Amino acid sequence: MDLKFISAIGLNPQEFLLLMKDTKPVLRSGVPPGNSKNIESLCKEFGLYFLKKRFDDSMDKQFYISKSRGLPRKAYEAERQENKKEIGRLLGYPECCVNSFLNYRTKSNSKIPMIIHTFSKTKGKPSFYTNNIFNSNGRSSNINQKLLRNKERLKRHNHFLISHIPCSYNCKKSIEIGTRTLRLMKQEMPEFASEVLSSLRRVFIVFDEFEFVALRGKINKNEVRYSDPIVVNLESKTEKALKQGNRIVRGKDKIEIFKDKTPIYTIKRKDENHGVVMDFT
Repeated sequence: MDLKFISAIGLNPQEFLLLMKDTKPVLRSGVPPGNSKNIESLCKEFGLYFLKKRFDDSMDKQFYISKSRGLPRKAYEAERQENKKEIGRLLGYPECCVNSFLNYRTKSNSKIPMIIHTFSKTKGKPSFYTNNIFNSNGRSSNINQKLLRNKERLKRHNHFLISHIPCSYNCKKSIEIGTRTLRLMKQEMPEFASEVLSSLRRVFIVFDEFEFVALRGKINKNEVRYSDPIVVNLESKTEKALKQGNRIVRGKDKIEIFKDKTPIYTIKRKDENHGVVMDFT
């Protein structure tokens, strides 16, 4: 199975593995028109059934792929009819996570960034198996597309072990999927598995849905000692300071960046949901 080729033609290799190993009933993917024939050939090679539909108003195609003949059509119809619970089930998402997502979308919770909302439902330390922060799936509909095109995020857009939005970052069913995904990745594409883990097992400081920094570091109370920051959609002054510094202290109203004991820069927190520290190490 040439997973590099699968990734190159627009499919996610993790999800393709889960489909082939009977963990995911249907794989859904938007694909640029130039890759449609390659995906059709891939499906024929592996004996997969597919349905191809135009994606929104763009020229991109939406593929629904399955090992079962009737499921691509069933998934398409569920999506067309906006049957979120059914499409979630067909895509292999845990029911608790689908219900949580729908609850978020229909209530005032949606004023809070989804990442922050998910973290607020997390009891104890979040699991890196459920870290979906680099992945835009389900979180990009009302987002400025410029934020999604950030080069650091794009380099890691497929760095995840679950493709859905978990109900919490220690959801047991999501951890089970993430654990299975990682095991398959280590068997089939070990180098990529190491890359993904390097991105996910970090301390994240989240300011908004696609505005965050991912740090290699350790938390001690309100302090993070860190290195190797991955900065996504933060102001240039903040990014420069984060790359110069090695220590962060978070207070109620501000986040201070230091180089050892020397203060470099201060970020004012807008509210309690701005500058949230999440330890996925």
